[in-house]
Amino acid sequence: MYRTAQAVVGTVLAWHCLACAAPQRQLYPGEPQSLDRIAIISADLEQKTRIVRIDDAEVRGSTWDVLPGTHRVIIEARRRAPFEMPGYVENQYMWFKAVCDTTFVAEAGRQYVARSEGEFTGHSVRYQATYTGSLTAWLEDSAYPGARLGDVRCEVSAGDLFL
Repeated sequence: MYRTAQAVVGTVLAWHCLACAAPQRQLYPGEPQSLDRIAIISADLEQKTRIVRIDDAEVRGSTWDVLPGTHRVIIEARRRAPFEMPGYVENQYMWFKAVCDTTFVAEAGRQYVARSEGEFTGHSVRYQATYTGSLTAWLEDSAYPGARLGDVRCEVSAGDLFL
């Protein structure tokens, strides 16, 4: 009997912890709405693109439900570029990150996807690395692939070296 009680308590605690750790998907108050009454915002993880903020909420995960209307979305995109200094550093990469801020109007029944594009190339001369390239991110309506939504402002920065 004691072991059964332990198993039940352990199972309840495990489910509770999983529920607490799960990313928040619904970003509006009240009961969940049907898909024809909300908009869905998601990130294209294959492009190393993620959404870090929707309106005033810091978000984790890859998909969120919002009510129709104007929303501010912060998108983060990452790319890497080869980094070598012959005889000193070889086979490493430098991360580049763009943090893009956009505002758009979501419509009910639509899905919006965060996308990114860009790449960097570089070379080094006497321990001085120089990179050129660009990186940007945006939202697009899945019904109109390639059409960028909203006014996007991005800041690009270089990150750390990694193997």
